[in-house]
Amino acid sequence: MLIMTDGEKTMRLEDFDMRPLRNHSRPRSGSINHRSKHIDGYNGNWYFGSEIGSKTYSLQANILEPDWKKLEKRLDELTAFLFDSKGKPKIIKVQWENIKKFAYVRLADSIVPDVSTILEKIPIQFINYDSNEYAESDAFDLDRPLKYDSGNEYGSKAYPNTQSFAWNIVPNHYAAIENYSYLDTPIKITIKGTVKGGSVKHLESGKSISFPDVSNGTVVIDTETYNVSVNGSDILELNGDFFEMITGSNGFQFIAEQAKATVNFDWLHKFM
Repeated sequence: MLIMTDGEKTMRLEDFDMRPLRNHSRPRSGSINHRSKHIDGYNGNWYFGSEIGSKTYSLQANILEPDWKKLEKRLDELTAFLFDSKGKPKIIKVQWENIKKFAYVRLADSIVPDVSTILEKIPIQFINYDSNEYAESDAFDLDRPLKYDSGNEYGSKAYPNTQSFAWNIVPNHYAAIENYSYLDTPIKITIKGTVKGGSVKHLESGKSISFPDVSNGTVVIDTETYNVSVNGSDILELNGDFFEMITGSNGFQFIAEQAKATVNFDWLHKFM
């Protein structure tokens, strides 16, 4: 059910001889806290927005291990995977095998095995402070081209996303990306090569960002951190507005007086 990665190793609960049950808890959003206040003389409350808190996933695994020493060893192995060398819960990337989404989580509470029967119950809770779930940029790309845009579960418009392209000969270049999530999604654009008078425009929002000339250099536009860097140095004075990808199709226009470079897109589909 779960694929867990700590940055070095990738494990499943089955690797610890544990069998996860299907009756797990996976909320669609974190806890919601509405901000409202009653004002004298007005009916009801005034709404001042809401906040999304952390999200907790609960599951239970069973293990059939009559040998106490072997059971203790398996539990030690699981603990060593979930905690770092200082005894703090690690950040674990958890992916559900039957879908393409993943989340960054920590162990939320202590694991207290129920050993009252020969079939031991191992309750596990993970907490996701970010609250969001993600999918890789190519997670929903088609395995093969569709004829006449038919038979696609994501709608009539679905094409493999552009991960990179060569920006040369034609300075005015168009590219498109499909955001299959229903949330606005940040993106990182890396431009390597030589560009003079360059800018990037997000066609759906009309927002664009210009960047300094580079010669055999690297420009990184990161709309998550609201940062533009040239050859590793941040640009303090920006010309333009940052943008995010909207749901569905997102078009980009790359404009330059002169361009001979490679452009790479880096993003994740973002879900609650």
